[in-house]
Amino acid sequence: MKVPTRLDDSKHHVPIVLTGKDRMKEKFFNDVIELIKKALQSRFSHETMPLLKSIECLNPPKPETIQDLRALSSYYIGDFDADFMEYEYKLLAKSIELSNIGKIGIHKLYLYIVKEGIAKLYPNLNILYMLILTLPVTSSTFERSF
Repeated sequence: MKVPTRLDDSKHHVPIVLTGKDRMKEKFFNDVIELIKKALQSRFSHETMPLLKSIECLNPPKPETIQDLRALSSYYIGDFDADFMEYEYKLLAKSIELSNIGKIGIHKLYLYIVKEGIAKLYPNLNILYMLILTLPVTSSTFERSF
């Protein structure tokens, strides 16, 4: 039997019967996914995506992600000393590497830094972690605050 070049060229055309579940996917599910996609695109614009991507350099700090730290600090000019923060970043990266903490999440890593009392050793990074951890709250719109 020769395979048709197009699907609709087949001589044995079997009508497609959609079940209720299939119709729901076609009519409702796809529309909901499209709505979610548009909401995410409007909430996270092209200007904020580099900021959100560069946050990963803090989880945990690694010497090879220093460029991402520079990109991240460019959003917060004046909030801390960026030059000293690079030194703090390298020291914290080495400290975390030696303690074998691994990738535990930004919030838990910050809690670890505070609990161990080493946040005072890294004042600029401490400020950056606080700014980053409040970012999801501050990016909420007015309507969502109620």
